[in-house]
Amino acid sequence: MELWTYKHFITYIPSLAFMVTLAVILRKLLSNKTEKIRLIPLQISAVILIGLEAGKQIISLKNGYDLYHLPLHFCSMFIFMIPLAAFYKGKYRQHILSFTSFICATLFVFMLVYPNSVYSEESIDLMFIDFLCFHKVAFHNVAIFAFLLILALGLYEPRAKFDYKNAAIALPCYYIIGGVMAQILKTNFNNFYYCTADVVDNVRLLIIESIGYPLGQTVYVIGASAVNLAFAFLSYPVCRFLHYLINERKSTR
Repeated sequence: MELWTYKHFITYIPSLAFMVTLAVILRKLLSNKTEKIRLIPLQISAVILIGLEAGKQIISLKNGYDLYHLPLHFCSMFIFMIPLAAFYKGKYRQHILSFTSFICATLFVFMLVYPNSVYSEESIDLMFIDFLCFHKVAFHNVAIFAFLLILALGLYEPRAKFDYKNAAIALPCYYIIGGVMAQILKTNFNNFYYCTADVVDNVRLLIIESIGYPLGQTVYVIGASAVNLAFAFLSYPVCRFLHYLINERKSTR
């Protein structure tokens, strides 16, 4: 289980530095503009995400469609949440911005810890040859850039109690949908069908051997969901910390 590879280091670190720099530049240019203007970069990012996902679905259909390409992964939530955060103006806007920031922070931290699980070296090697590989790399980078934009452009101010409560309701909804559909379709959405880490999957198999498949697999999905939720909750303070850094820097000028 290699967390980082050399190719991740030489591609993602420069990419992240570029995204941070661009977000800072946009902040300087747009910080005094109306929210309508400040939303434009996020709206562009949302359209790019939708375009990337549409391309993936079209190519998968042309190739005979792979069920793994259904938008039932954790990161599939960005397809829906980032466009909603960018365009939705209704009474639940704060809830949407809160949850979008929460799950984006989760991806941001996960990419710092284990980028090789998000997309492989093969995806990096083939990203300009195979569109599906390009999608894997570009999609996650655009989602992270959207997170940086939300913070840099002051589109949402994190509120711990509200954000944790919001996520505690929304995330289990995804875990139920993703976990159930993984079993029905026998497809490994978000590691809900089996674990790509051999050590963990061996534990899953031991549990199934001890108490039977239906109950053992249920225990595994519940455990995987609990680990996912814990990681998301532990990642969220990064969102607040980055927001604090941005605003602390602004207040000292």
